[in-house]
Amino acid sequence: MYFAFGLVDRLIDKAGGSPSSTAPAESNSSQGSDSAVFSEEESSEAVAYAYVDGQWYLPKTTLTTVLVMGIDRDESAAREHHQQADFLALLFLDDADRTLSILHLNRDTMTDVIRLGADGRNAGTIYTQLTIAHTYGINDKQRCRNTVDTVRNMLFGVPIDYYLSMTMDGVAVLNDSVGGVTLSLMDDFTHINPAYTAGSVVTLKGKEALAYVQERNGLSEEEKRTNLHRMERQRQYLTGLFSAFKSKMSSSGSFFDTTLLELGSYLVSDMTLDQMAAFARKFSDYSFSGEILTIAGETQVNTYMEFYMDREDAQRVVIPLFYDPCDDPFAN
Repeated sequence: MYFAFGLVDRLIDKAGGSPSSTAPAESNSSQGSDSAVFSEEESSEAVAYAYVDGQWYLPKTTLTTVLVMGIDRDESAAREHHQQADFLALLFLDDADRTLSILHLNRDTMTDVIRLGADGRNAGTIYTQLTIAHTYGINDKQRCRNTVDTVRNMLFGVPIDYYLSMTMDGVAVLNDSVGGVTLSLMDDFTHINPAYTAGSVVTLKGKEALAYVQERNGLSEEEKRTNLHRMERQRQYLTGLFSAFKSKMSSSGSFFDTTLLELGSYLVSDMTLDQMAAFARKFSDYSFSGEILTIAGETQVNTYMEFYMDREDAQRVVIPLFYDPCDDPFAN
């Protein structure tokens, strides 16, 4: 099979196929029908090529992708089915050039969320915020997998290898495991520490780190209470956290094992311990530009905050992460 990636001038089936009967039915959402799957004879060597604006692309084979989720929970509650994914980011490790890339996803993105019934079976989709995907499922792993599937569908069917979710109260533990994160405060946080005025350079400790990446309603300035602005703070914090994590990994052979033990009760993942350790080593060794990618869009306020992803910008961001340009694979 090959995949004709969305938003092209026209979808070309150069193998002479037709839209596959396995393609999803048209949704009543605003996402439209700008992508299609075409079927060929099944082959063990079938490749999911992408075709965009006159250019063919070949999927990267040296890529490992992990969807990282921060689940909204405080210390007083166990994980529950109603808890949403407050933070979402895709991590990419490319063995070819030994690079780390990160795509930060807006939790308020409006998309077709997969609904799961009380028995865990697929019950169709609902057009709502991406964060809601984690509320469907009969256990933690199914809720995480449902979020992975929803993100994959939202991003044109790209592959996601693993997921790693952590309840947000684990941020304080992770933060302190690296010795705290030093940064210049983007906003006034004197309500948690009188010395934390905007612009102050501080080392966040414990629950201060959680407040910095999670709070918005407690801020005095109305324009600072949006999720988009909170995401800016999250990216600033993550850049500092990753730097501190890399430093700890290189200076202490036991750091990862110790930290994993401390975080164990906060985590849910489909990665084995060996896979986590291998990922952490690569995460520490591979180069990171310092830029955390985002997808542009428009925010609207209805009953809740709604973010409408710009699909052209999503295409611009996603293609280089998952694909390399190639010659026409069906040329004579």
